[in-house]
Amino acid sequence: MLSSQDSLSKSPFNAWITSNYAPTDWERQQIKTYLVPVVESSLALDAAIQDARRTLESLLEDKATIDATISAHEAILRPIRRLPPDILREIFAQCLPVDQPPTMESDKAPLTLTRVCRSWREIALSSPELWRHIHITAPQGPDAYLKFHQERIERWVRAAGNMPVSVSVWIEMLSEQPFESTLDVILAHSHRIGTLDLDVSDRFLQEFDDRQTAETWPLLESVTICWAGWTSNEPDISSLKIWNAPMLKSVKLIAVDVEVLSLPVKWTQLQSISLPLVERDLYDNEIGVAARETLLTHEMARLLLESAPLLSSLHVSIADEDRPMPAAHPVPSSLNAPCVQAHLTILYLDDVSVHSDSNAPALLDNLQLPSLRTLHYHLDSSQNGETSFAPLPPSNMNPVYRFLVSQAQPCSITCWRITRHSMQHSAFINCLKLMPALERLYVEDEQLQDLGFVPQVVDPYVAIYPDDSLLDLLVQRSDETLSGPPSDPTIEGRYLCPKLTSIRLDSTIFTVDAVKAFLACRSELSAQRDGHSRSAAVRRLYLGVPCPDADHEEPTSGGQEWSEKVEKELRSTFKIDLTVKLVGQGPPRFKFVTLAPPARPKISYDPWMGLDEWEFREDDEDDLEWA
Repeated sequence: MLSSQDSLSKSPFNAWITSNYAPTDWERQQIKTYLVPVVESSLALDAAIQDARRTLESLLEDKATIDATISAHEAILRPIRRLPPDILREIFAQCLPVDQPPTMESDKAPLTLTRVCRSWREIALSSPELWRHIHITAPQGPDAYLKFHQERIERWVRAAGNMPVSVSVWIEMLSEQPFESTLDVILAHSHRIGTLDLDVSDRFLQEFDDRQTAETWPLLESVTICWAGWTSNEPDISSLKIWNAPMLKSVKLIAVDVEVLSLPVKWTQLQSISLPLVERDLYDNEIGVAARETLLTHEMARLLLESAPLLSSLHVSIADEDRPMPAAHPVPSSLNAPCVQAHLTILYLDDVSVHSDSNAPALLDNLQLPSLRTLHYHLDSSQNGETSFAPLPPSNMNPVYRFLVSQAQPCSITCWRITRHSMQHSAFINCLKLMPALERLYVEDEQLQDLGFVPQVVDPYVAIYPDDSLLDLLVQRSDETLSGPPSDPTIEGRYLCPKLTSIRLDSTIFTVDAVKAFLACRSELSAQRDGHSRSAAVRRLYLGVPCPDADHEEPTSGGQEWSEKVEKELRSTFKIDLTVKLVGQGPPRFKFVTLAPPARPKISYDPWMGLDEWEFREDDEDDLEWA
């Protein structure tokens, strides 16, 4: 085939093509005569190209048809078609969210599983365990839309078969949107509800209580109520009929204005009580609603323990307040008297006490918890102006240390979470020496969470001070760090926290060399020698370290590269799950952004509403799940 250059070179008029020559009339006629066969050749090529394109399109269509046939037959051979329904049901169950109830969103499990094929839909709808949990938000729209939403909830609950259902309901606190259809379906299936979480308006709660009896909840075992009792038309939370449910074993109240000890529950069968510490201000249409938490005195908390002997999990907030005991309850035994809780395995303690007198009796004093496995302790100075200026108790008078020393049996705590400013550094070290079974340690820095930076100067008398010496202690023999002979003569008992495998310290001043030496030493100690291991190797490590460039207020790109380099090096060397986070050392940089509220559409429904609110997960496995 001739190229364009070859074709032009054979033209008798080639010399004129690259010039400005203007041909005469006779020469113009000669050029037109020359182009006649050339144009015919071009038209012939166009026709051939069209034929080739039609042939190519036909071949492509045939290829697509054959490929579709191949894919359809290969699909028949795919292993998933051979899976029996019970295996598919287990796979479907693993698709459900683990940290929140499923939402009524079509592209999320379990609904999305019903949209793949008819077979999957039948299997999903015949698997009651997929529909046991549901998160409900009240929609807004015309009556036809509200009815449609109610029917969706009905179908979801019916798919759960005869299994107890866990229901989570969210309605904005000061909302005036209709909720009758949502309430109707909840009460219609109340005899099947085993777990009920209510983050709703007081108006909803009042009508909810008016339309039920104590017999409405025969299977109900767990109740959570959030942000209730803060408006002028608030219901009496303590008089709700739901507390009379015969099977009730778990109660969780988040920012609920009620005297907990006045609840008419069957205290002797309760296994879990949660009263977390909360701070939040809510504002709606220029009406401010300040949320308070349910605080107990030390005496009230002791009475709560004595009233619920089967408790396995307790989360309370303690404050030094002059408050009378509820009249319906007996006077608790003295805080100086022994109290044994044989079943308690999880204890969350938010302490808002002033601690002006270190010798004052506290909840933990004379409290025997032989089964305790998880301990969270948080001294909150932001809740009380006096606490902010009160000194921390001396090391030997710290309430956690006093509690550990007083235990009649060896401490069996495996997970300890504490905020950094809850005790002096020396008290922290002394507590570690009393936790030989500790496996997971989390020292949370509340200043880092609240302010976004860590002060450059840290006093070990006002906070836990994680420096290189802490790492040294964790690899020294117990008889080198403790006075007197080691309490455990076995090889495992000769080292501080020998079973410690997961460590999270939000803020440290560790050096990289010290971290490397620590990991190397723990790895060496974990090697089997004579059938015994001296210490467990660290498998998960999360460290907040200062920026390498101290002149920068925030981690720089160079600092981030340094962090990634350190992580990669330590991971490859010690085969651990490691996260190194850079911690700013200067004041934060604030940026103020004003957001206008979006216009509310005529029809609105967000299946995720309420799930991004304050979450208080108290599973000790989740507390140390790090990204």
